[in-house]
Amino acid sequence: MADLELVQRDPQLLDAVARAAGVDRVMVMDKALGGESRSTFAVAAGDDELVVKLVPGAQRALDNQRRLVRLVGDLRRRGYPAPEYVGVGEAGGTIVTVQRRLPGQTLQRGPGLPPAPGLFATVLPSLLTAIELQRDAGEATGSPTRP
Repeated sequence: MADLELVQRDPQLLDAVARAAGVDRVMVMDKALGGESRSTFAVAAGDDELVVKLVPGAQRALDNQRRLVRLVGDLRRRGYPAPEYVGVGEAGGTIVTVQRRLPGQTLQRGPGLPPAPGLFATVLPSLLTAIELQRDAGEATGSPTRP
């Protein structure tokens, strides 16, 4: 979990985030972000709001995150609605990925609540289009690994 208090007190980690973002300094915003792993938080870098994800690391994790950034960039060039990654870094064994925050809202109305009735019918055409953009975009290299 991204403990904001610990992150704010770790200048090495914040320096790694700033380097990955290509800026001199970032400021942690007052909110942790949800998500499956609860390992993300928002930072301000000038006028940009960025999302930082922390990944416990080793060299393999760093290599996997760099691969992820490359694959997502390839998908974006096809028109896929994915976040723009601005960089990957490392500090004290923790890998950081930095991406621009996308506009919009979550589909979930609240913790534990299902999406609004009719929502899936509304988003299904866009979802099917996005799925089609993934065709032949992967890298089959033997057994699947999670980037």
